[in-house]
Amino acid sequence: MEILVRQDFTPAEVKQARLAASEYRKKQATSGAENVLNLTDLKKSVVLCDSHARKLHKKHGYRLHPEIPRVLGRCDVCQAYGPGRFFVDEATWLESRKSMEKYRRALEYGRIVSG
Repeated sequence: MEILVRQDFTPAEVKQARLAASEYRKKQATSGAENVLNLTDLKKSVVLCDSHARKLHKKHGYRLHPEIPRVLGRCDVCQAYGPGRFFVDEATWLESRKSMEKYRRALEYGRIVSG
């Protein structure tokens, strides 16, 4: 059995394939801490101390992470180590909220069916 692979890809198809390969996808086996590290590596998150977190507005495109609001780390502004707030970009925030809502619906459906 021989597998044929097309060799005449357009530049747009190559770019689309590279973007799809580089996109981060949350896996079932990953822990919450590993997801935080992946978001940080992809520059999709910001850790801010309480004083700088108060100055961040929604117009900047970041929201407080719904599952992990508090972390221990360095503030991205003043580099002070201590407790801080964990913000993610809006697309990641919406994705997380949708998955939480889907989980809540499944729990509610389970209560209705079993009750």
